[in-house]
Amino acid sequence: ELNVMITNSETNDGLPTSLSESNYIEITYQSTQIIKLQAREGNTEGRGCVHGGSHPRVSLPASPKHFSTIKISWTDFKQDEQPNGKTLNIHNICKLNFVNYNPVSGSVLKIKAVVF
Repeated sequence: ELNVMITNSETNDGLPTSLSESNYIEITYQSTQIIKLQAREGNTEGRGCVHGGSHPRVSLPASPKHFSTIKISWTDFKQDEQPNGKTLNIHNICKLNFVNYNPVSGSVLKIKAVVF
């Protein structure tokens, strides 16, 4: 798992941040396997980002031979990737988790850029 904070933080939990002026995330990456990108939300009060809670997510396809750039709308992030899953609250995002749910020996994930 690789964590990317939305706002600088002294902890691994991040600080709740609003991305209301952004419609999408653009990622340039290389990966030997499918990666789940989870957008971790803060608590309901909007003041903290304790472990747990909602993790709406999308899948990044494998791109083993070269770097790929993908643009993903925030509205594509759904709880458990279900079509009717809870959508991401872009006013309360703490961090992004890049997760390989089924790693194998030698798996590689390289992140070149993350842009909001």
